[in-house]
Amino acid sequence: MKIAAFLPRMPWPLDKGDKLRAYHLLKGLARNHEVFLFALYEGKNPREGIEILRDFCREVQVERLGNASRALGLGRALARGWPLQAGYFHHPALVEKWHAFLATHRPDKTFYQLIRSLPYMSSAAEIPSVIDYQDAFSLSMARLAGESRPPKKWIWQREAKTVAKFEKEAQQLSSRQVIISEQDRQNLPLEDRDRVHVLSNGIDLDIFKPRESEKDIDILFAGNMSYRPNITAARYLVEKIMPIIWELRPKSKVALVGTHPVQAVRQLAGKNVVVTGFVEDIASWYARSRMLLAPMQTGAGLQNKILEAMAMELPAIVSNIAAKGLPDEARELVLVEENPKGYAESVIELLNEENYAGMLGHQGRKYVLAHHNWTQISDEFEKIFTS
Repeated sequence: MKIAAFLPRMPWPLDKGDKLRAYHLLKGLARNHEVFLFALYEGKNPREGIEILRDFCREVQVERLGNASRALGLGRALARGWPLQAGYFHHPALVEKWHAFLATHRPDKTFYQLIRSLPYMSSAAEIPSVIDYQDAFSLSMARLAGESRPPKKWIWQREAKTVAKFEKEAQQLSSRQVIISEQDRQNLPLEDRDRVHVLSNGIDLDIFKPRESEKDIDILFAGNMSYRPNITAARYLVEKIMPIIWELRPKSKVALVGTHPVQAVRQLAGKNVVVTGFVEDIASWYARSRMLLAPMQTGAGLQNKILEAMAMELPAIVSNIAAKGLPDEARELVLVEENPKGYAESVIELLNEENYAGMLGHQGRKYVLAHHNWTQISDEFEKIFTS
């Protein structure tokens, strides 16, 4: 089968969850099918990434999103009642190039990632398509609205409403839909949400595996540090939870590890708080840490950071929001807290009870091995895609 894939972000480097997921799903499809990739990028020409993707894609065409096109796209979104995130990635000239790409390669099916791709999908609706919602973004936007004040509150409310509209239209236009978690499927604003397939994320088990390392970090928080839910969680960790821990363990260290830290994250750095920015080997930071904290206050979906920690035999303490994104079996293997005092008490317990922490870590690794192998997940995706 010939498959043409449209991605609003080129899946390299693998520094964000949507890139990681797209990379592995397309690589899996390429084992038995011809994959032709059309992707957008920002900034410098990603020559190295193009060559890496050509290892399994028959053709890779990338198109740059410039500052002017992004600004115009946001204006079009406001005028047309689209989500701002869809307008950000839309430009009529790019739609024409996507059409030319399809005309050249004549795919049997198309693949789209995220509802922000809908303007490109709707312009080629005659070709059977599969869309990966990834998360229930209307839920995530509604949660952001709930924690914000005007005028940001009004922006997020509008985004939640327009994203929900796009989530409905995406199901109408596509022949198959997938999403990461059952929680997200249940929160899609669809009458026929049972048609949506739950397809979890995988972990690269050759990278995320236990390794010997000095444990000089007590608490790790990882993720894209320009993503609003991660920014909120990082601040909550350092400003609300850590002061309680430092009263009992003044030398406890925290690492905030992830790409593109905004000013609100960078200013959290201090004597016992490390803010890294992009790191080449994020697994080494898991290896240096005693536990993961994911005190998510907003957002939706399955948090990859939790699976990565489990794969490396780290115990994890998570919020109820983060726990709801986990499969039932995984939810039983993490500690769930909802307030700073509770988080602090769980941290102290894991620091004091090394055998208990080790048991949670061992069970977590065993779970990930059984349920989150990318080869297994991409095989499942291929069955959904070709049915």
